[in-house]
Amino acid sequence: MSYYARCYRLDGEKIQWQLLSDHLHNVSNLASQYARMAKDEAFSVRAGWAGLFHDLGKYTSEFQAMLRGERPHGVEHSGHGAAHAFHQGHYDIALAISGHHAGLADPGNVRQRSKQFKDELPPILEIANRELGEEIRTLQDKIGPCPFMDDPNAFDVHVRMLYSCLVDADRTDAAGLGLEQHTLEASAALLERLLASIGTRSAQVAEGRVKHVREEVLRNCLEAAAWPEQLLSLTAPTGSGKTLASMAFALKRATIVPNRSRRIIVVIPFLSIIEQTAKVYRDALGADLIIEHHCAVDNLEEEAEDNPERYRQATRVPVTENWDAPIVITTSVRFFESLFSNKATDSRRLHNIANSVVILDEVQTLPRHYIHALLSMMKTLADDWGVTFLFCTATQPAFEKGTGVSDRDKRWPENTVREVLQRPDEMMTALRRVNVVWPGKSEKLQPESSLEEVAALIAGEERVLCILNIKRHALTLYEKVKEITGDNREQLIHLSTRMCPRHRLDTLKVINEQLKSPGQNCRVVSTQLVEAGVDLDFPVVLRSIGPLDAIAQAAGRCDREGRLTDKKGEPGGILYLFELAEDNVMPPGAYTDAVQITRMLAPLDIYSPGDMRRFFNTYYDHDLDQRDIQPLRNSVQFREVSKSFTMIDSRTFSILVPYNEDAEGLIRQLELQKCLTRALSRKLQQYQIALYRQEKIRAFNNGAIYELYPDSGIFTCQKRFYNPDTGFHIESDEVMIG
Repeated sequence: MSYYARCYRLDGEKIQWQLLSDHLHNVSNLASQYARMAKDEAFSVRAGWAGLFHDLGKYTSEFQAMLRGERPHGVEHSGHGAAHAFHQGHYDIALAISGHHAGLADPGNVRQRSKQFKDELPPILEIANRELGEEIRTLQDKIGPCPFMDDPNAFDVHVRMLYSCLVDADRTDAAGLGLEQHTLEASAALLERLLASIGTRSAQVAEGRVKHVREEVLRNCLEAAAWPEQLLSLTAPTGSGKTLASMAFALKRATIVPNRSRRIIVVIPFLSIIEQTAKVYRDALGADLIIEHHCAVDNLEEEAEDNPERYRQATRVPVTENWDAPIVITTSVRFFESLFSNKATDSRRLHNIANSVVILDEVQTLPRHYIHALLSMMKTLADDWGVTFLFCTATQPAFEKGTGVSDRDKRWPENTVREVLQRPDEMMTALRRVNVVWPGKSEKLQPESSLEEVAALIAGEERVLCILNIKRHALTLYEKVKEITGDNREQLIHLSTRMCPRHRLDTLKVINEQLKSPGQNCRVVSTQLVEAGVDLDFPVVLRSIGPLDAIAQAAGRCDREGRLTDKKGEPGGILYLFELAEDNVMPPGAYTDAVQITRMLAPLDIYSPGDMRRFFNTYYDHDLDQRDIQPLRNSVQFREVSKSFTMIDSRTFSILVPYNEDAEGLIRQLELQKCLTRALSRKLQQYQIALYRQEKIRAFNNGAIYELYPDSGIFTCQKRFYNPDTGFHIESDEVMIG
């Protein structure tokens, strides 16, 4: 009798069956190769063993009957391989196999299932040995004992990495693909290309303090690339060239230790314009090396993960993003939820983080209530998995304990992180370009100002950027300024995450063209997304009161190139902070706490490292593991960790938007082929927005969005609901961040 793993209907008619022995062999080989690149030969053997036995339960008449359509769906098959691994003492492999469809489970669940299937194993193993005996014996001779049993944190990450290798191999083979590892090659040539691009940019900047600081930052980064430490910080002021200098660090490190620099992963805050950073790198290094991964449509495979009908289907399974590229640009949400999730769609990319350089941009935005878990995870990745972390920010948070801190402080000991810059404090002073006017200190604004008063101030400035804390305020203020000035769309511009990435990038291009044109008015009303990774240079910036680090970021969009400061010989930019007189609502939780701390300590000097440390020490005097992630990790509770760890408190859903003809064409392509390939997913990322659950329900009920095709889980915006100036405009009553 022949045993099969699955069948496909190709070209609408022809049915193709995959032999189970072929599938197990392929997955074993793929998982083994992934694991060898992630760590070493011992880990590779364990991943190969997991791959060989992961679908052991398909060697049953019940499963084969289900494939032939002779019995209902829902035949168990992952429990048999997990039971075999468990009774062999390979608890890590048992956990990985048990969850390769439904997600990593807790040990009690695996133990119970292993008992359940123990008596069914002998006849199944007899068939497996008949078909794969030589491979089984080879791996059985090589495999060692289960590692890290006495170190919960290390065991947690080890199991996650093993699981990642297995599910990525399984999904890759199910999609009909083979080994595709696109890692960094010719890093020396890439570094040379990057430095040439930096040189070209530098030649366009006038001699002055900004140019000199950028040169020193780059020089320090290239020198630090040879250091042995794997936890490093780059504390450089806004406008000092961190984006390109940090990439130069990573590429230089890849030339020195290529086996520890398989790829470069750039992690950017959720509330930012990730596409602008990606464009900077593409312009310098070329488009083929880089992928972006932010608001991808993962709904499709998430819903298919535990769907037994996936073994008899019209097409091969869709392929979700696994970060198989030399340079990956993603959000902090995507990156850290991949590390703490128990879902296959998130976890499959985890093994590609090992032996990589991770650039964490604007690291001060990491959520306070997860700091203990985040620091623990990053330390394990650095110590055990060859990951180099470079923490980049203009306002470096105090991740290390100071003297006299409380016992509940779970931050790293002093000297855990090594600073890249040799003179960080002096650089802050050198790039003092902005005068900050705190609420109540300005003649132009009241201590508490109405949106009408702020709108009047904006209307009186020819070039001004105003940043608000929530979308509702930004949209209302935009409309009020428009009523006063009557500006056209080039002179008055709105920015928020209600606009898809491509729309935001096109809007930034318009802004920069306006700023480069003498005599052109340019008034911009935005949410916080302009405060990270966005190169804008306004003479005047207004900001609704926010956390001190956000205020410093807002100042970084003011006299960014230092032209006014060099001309005056003193700080030439001006940043007005204001409190709203009514409806002064803030994003909830830690953000509101940070604003209250800023108010309590104000006025503060954004260029003073001492003031910044005082702010962060006060901010971190709090429960840094509010949801008890670390105790859950210590008891290997993968499912509970995943439930408790959400970088965004309310889950969001990606919605496709028909922003332009290209977007409409891609949406039509997906609707016709009814399968989201990795290539199509990457193209569609630039045409998506995110809605909270209640917003999605309201938008659906209002007819603003519709399901692209039945049972897809992919929703698309109706064209008439997408405004060319402000984006998607069916708003929720809830507070909306960013």
